[in-house]
Amino acid sequence: MLQDNGGSVEVEGEDWELHPVLDETDTKRIARTCNDILRETAEAREWDGFPDNALCIGTNGSGDLLVLLRVDEDRYDDTVHIWNHETRAILALASAAELFRKG
Repeated sequence: MLQDNGGSVEVEGEDWELHPVLDETDTKRIARTCNDILRETAEAREWDGFPDNALCIGTNGSGDLLVLLRVDEDRYDDTVHIWNHETRAILALASAAELFRKG
């Protein structure tokens, strides 16, 4: 994720857009990364049923989100989950390393 700082990934036959990490090194990079993980997580927290301990790392464009879950104050679990916006269910997918491995 950090290598590409955003981009997309296919998960279970569906395309997901990954949110970048904000890069403030110059105005061009700020513009490319303004929809960063922290901003998208703050917006998702406004939704009914979004988990308080979730970090939003991507979206399928239909309301469902890829999330990491916080395990303590300073650390998120390595498992990537799908948060379903209709059912509010969380489905564990795979470790981030497995999911984002480039073939």
